[in-house]
Amino acid sequence: MEEMGMTNEQYKGMLLDELEVWSDMLKLAKNSETDELVEKVQQ
Repeated sequence: MEEMGMTNEQYKGMLLDELEVWSDMLKLAKNSETDELVEKVQQ
């Protein structure tokens, strides 16, 4: 039976995409000067 799911390279690519999104969200949170939002995004 054929294996289902992502390859390691696909998974790494997905994680890098998510990291980029979270990095952008952190920048936006810092620009908003809302401490609670910044703390939540950094978790």
